[in-house]
Amino acid sequence: MSLPALYVSALAAKTAQSVSGAASGPESFDSVFTDDELDEYDEGGSNRPISEEFDYESFTVVDQCTPPLLNSPTDVDARHHLRRGRPDKPAKTTDKMRNRIVGFWHNVKYGSWSVKLKSNFHKKKAIFLLSQCYDIREALEEGEEDKVQFTLIKFKQDFTSRIWLTYRQGFPCIADTQLSSDTGWGCMIRSGQMMLAQALVVHFLGREWNMFDDESNSTALMHREIIRWFADKPFTNSPFSLHRLVAIGKSVDRKAGQWFGPAHVATLLEKASQIAGEFVPLLSQTCVYVAPDCCIYKKDVTDLVYGGSSSTDSGFSESWRSLIIIVPVRLGADSLNPIYIPCLKGLFTQKSFLGVIGGTPGHSLYFVGFQHEKLIVLDPHFVQDAVDTSQRDFPLQSYHCVYPKKIPFTSMDPSCALGFYCRTKEDYDTFLDSVQPFLLPPSEEIVYPMFAVTDGSRDDAFKLGTQCMLTK
Repeated sequence: MSLPALYVSALAAKTAQSVSGAASGPESFDSVFTDDELDEYDEGGSNRPISEEFDYESFTVVDQCTPPLLNSPTDVDARHHLRRGRPDKPAKTTDKMRNRIVGFWHNVKYGSWSVKLKSNFHKKKAIFLLSQCYDIREALEEGEEDKVQFTLIKFKQDFTSRIWLTYRQGFPCIADTQLSSDTGWGCMIRSGQMMLAQALVVHFLGREWNMFDDESNSTALMHREIIRWFADKPFTNSPFSLHRLVAIGKSVDRKAGQWFGPAHVATLLEKASQIAGEFVPLLSQTCVYVAPDCCIYKKDVTDLVYGGSSSTDSGFSESWRSLIIIVPVRLGADSLNPIYIPCLKGLFTQKSFLGVIGGTPGHSLYFVGFQHEKLIVLDPHFVQDAVDTSQRDFPLQSYHCVYPKKIPFTSMDPSCALGFYCRTKEDYDTFLDSVQPFLLPPSEEIVYPMFAVTDGSRDDAFKLGTQCMLTK
């Protein structure tokens, strides 16, 4: 056997054993990928965190891609050493047991709980995950089994590397409440946090970043730092925490314990980003623009990214801030209009796309990709204990999910928010051009684009009484 073949064979075996975890037992790598398309509703394939028995050490021999700072035996139980905001005191056994029972019940009540932990993927259909394409059809036809296995492994690692933010319990009470958990009401906020986290990962680490690669110390530290910005605590070094977003929610007439919609969450993220740089200087490099009325106003975007300063003749200056665009949309009345499914599929192939904040009716999800007629999602409906992120080596297991979940496009709620990331002015211009073909449903006589792009500002449009028109 050749060295590459030996490498792929060993990596496949080790990855299968590791990512399946103790909950489902050792299974063959191919058990997730089938030759026949499955038509059943696959919502039972619930997301689950990296198992506490996740065998990180197995990766070191095969491809030397152990995530740094993850393989300490003490990390596994570190997340349990939190007791009502006092990380220096281990939780009492009774508290731990009570939290586990309550968490289990909440997973049954609010989550898509099931004994089934895996979704099935069709080997003869391409998988798209946040602009990355994993297609093994040609390799299958040519009998290149090593290439097939390698591609599927890279997809698993890419999915697992996305930051997963879920319901938590046992964090410091939200201001002016007795709430120490967001179970049952915080799922849309968690979905929004995941989209913003993905944008920050792309900005600071790059889209090609993979937690299973050989990370440098600076990359490993940034990985943890991004998670800290979303930690469940009311401190300023976590500017996108649940606590701070809920506090901002008062400005949109929402409060802790109430359910937030996609547009609400988009506004919270925009407002949080406006002041985040005051507490975390690195975050001054980015800004969030929420498109009002399903329309991106170019002048408003320019004013935002340049901080009010004018751009140079070349269209780029050092004052440009990387741009995160969130567009709240409604793609149907009571259910998703199927004419928009090709549009959504097209967006998932775009480099700038960050996915979708949405879900099924009353059940928020973060859509990160698709295969054929099903969306790939990260589901926040899984209750986990709060983690003390002030520790240098706080455990990362609960922030990464190893089991992709799929739901049909037709089950998607029409109310959602689309996300895009543009690092530079050049990227922004490319986004404006590349997104145009996917705004209008194909072969439809009635023209209702998902959203529009126009010159000028929203204030100018309001003053003139004009309506937003799609830029030609």
